[in-house]
Amino acid sequence: MGLTRLRAWLYFVLLVRAGRLVAYARDDLKAKH
Repeated sequence: MGLTRLRAWLYFVLLVRAGRLVAYARDDLKAKH
């Protein structure tokens, strides 16, 4: 039970981090163009 909760939390953190990377990449592309 605790393992699944930990895994879900880890997945959520990775998802948020990936979303931030995509946002930064888009801003970088907009700034270059």
